[in-house]
Parts: sequence; C-alpha cells; structure tokens
Amino acid sequence: MSDTNALDTLKAEITAGWRVKITDHDYISDSRDDVTVTEVSEDGSLMLTPKRPWSSQGGTLTFMWFTWSGDKEVTGRKVRLYHTPPPHTGKSRRLIKTFIFSPPKEH
Repeated sequence: MSDTNALDTLKAEITAGWRVKITDHDYISDSRDDVTVTEVSEDGSLMLTPKRPWSSQGGTLTFMWFTWSGDKEVTGRKVRLYHTPPPHTGKSRRLIKTFIFSPPKEH
C-alpha cells in the first residue's frame, strides 16, 4: 500500500499539462513515453492522452482515465500499479504498470 502523504502530495501537485511516462509491464508495446495529463476531474482522476493512441480489438483508444484507487505505491512522482489476486488463488501480487509524472517544461 502507498504512503498516504506521498499520494496526497502528488495528487495535489498534478495539473493539466503534466507529462507522463507509462510502462505497461504486461504488454510492453502499450507503454508510452509521450503522454499528457489533459484533464483533472473533480475527484482527482486524470485523463491521460498519449501522442500515439492505443489499439484494442480493432478499436482506437485516444485516452485513458487514471484513478487513485486500487493497489498503488507512490514514491515521489512514480506510481506503481499492482494486481493483487484473492488469497485463495495462491498467485502472488504483480506489478502491472508504472506511471512517472513530471511537470510541463517551461518554454
């Protein structure tokens, strides 16, 4: 689980225009280096828009919503998303995605 202070600090810091690097540990081809936070909703969810959209089952996904719920660990501006299966499955927790946030560059 994430340190609540680190999560709250990062959540409060991010605004539209921030950059994100997404590493998808399950499907490396779905990783993106050039993603922008294009919207911050009232609940703090982030709309992430990649320069090159994702494709899935013949469709095109031009953005994704990032929420702060779920099994996440926050260290500075790095967020790790984990999948934790139910205990009865005997499967272990595994890293699914890593998000690295950075403020927009000054012009």
